[in-house]
Amino acid sequence: MLKYASILAGSLLLAALPLSADVKITATNTGQGLGAMINGETVTWVKGPRMRIDRSGMPEGRTTTIMDAAARLMTTINHDKRAAEITDMATIGAQIEKSVAASDVKAQITPNGSSKPILGKSCAGYDLLLTVPMTIGNQPNMAMTVSMTGHVWIAKGAPGTADYEAFWKAAAQGGLFFGNPQQMKVMPAQSKGLTEMYKAMASLGGLAYATDLEMKFQGNEMMAGMMGRMGFTMNSVATAVSTDPIPDTEFTVPAGYKTSNK
Repeated sequence: MLKYASILAGSLLLAALPLSADVKITATNTGQGLGAMINGETVTWVKGPRMRIDRSGMPEGRTTTIMDAAARLMTTINHDKRAAEITDMATIGAQIEKSVAASDVKAQITPNGSSKPILGKSCAGYDLLLTVPMTIGNQPNMAMTVSMTGHVWIAKGAPGTADYEAFWKAAAQGGLFFGNPQQMKVMPAQSKGLTEMYKAMASLGGLAYATDLEMKFQGNEMMAGMMGRMGFTMNSVATAVSTDPIPDTEFTVPAGYKTSNK
């Protein structure tokens, strides 16, 4: 559960937003909850229809996720294990569309009138709300509602905005969903909710330079009560943005790693 929460929260910083040049964003992440502390870095690379996300300081160790919207593939790499898994996202996406109705998720992003300076830009503030149902293993006593609330600060027209928007448009046209592939299969509503949040953020015309997030678990069953007492928070702030050309090799599995197809 902590692995899913950290991926979800960390990804929201990167879900900012039309193809002009490559872009690379480095951000720091801090947070706590669910029995662990988070203190690390996220680096996101975008080149045409491909996105790479490197994470460190997370409970799952050093990881890389590569998403190819054109090929409709997701590659998840665990550097500590020197292993990679390649997942056909088109198949999972079709399963999610069949099992999750649009009414099951709620994703809202609304301007709140605030602003803050980050990396020399005045970033506009927005309120976030994401609510999705969750059932672990299709067990009735494992049902709960997951809500994520917080704030995001958007740097309008920031370098790389066009690249992010182009990627998310390609992803939407390909019917892709995002998240941990294994968790998508058992918790499809969360993946659909996260994807809907990405789509909403793609319309803001800028990049997310900072997010403050809080995740809560609600429900009447025992598991919801246990999770509700732990909670989860994460704060992310961009520390560098580059539009230098990115080599194609950054979107491949390192030599010597064991690769499997899922």
